[in-house]
Amino acid sequence: MPKMVNHKDQLAAMLASNANLDRGQSQTLRQIYEALCSVGYEDSYRTVCIFVRKWRRQHAAVNSARSFLDLWSAHL
Repeated sequence: MPKMVNHKDQLAAMLASNANLDRGQSQTLRQIYEALCSVGYEDSYRTVCIFVRKWRRQHAAVNSARSFLDLWSAHL
């Protein structure tokens, strides 16, 4: 992922803003890839998919823990 290094912060920001949208309003992975290409990204679509998969796993774990803590603190 050497070329991804230059764009990973931008991609993470796109994913974070996309995560807050409804399913019908969010961008597809292909649209996100094309947006990255328009700002100079030159690596493959597959590399973006791998990054997105890892990003989603990491943030799903954080969100699950946050949801658990919210439920737990609601019972106090």
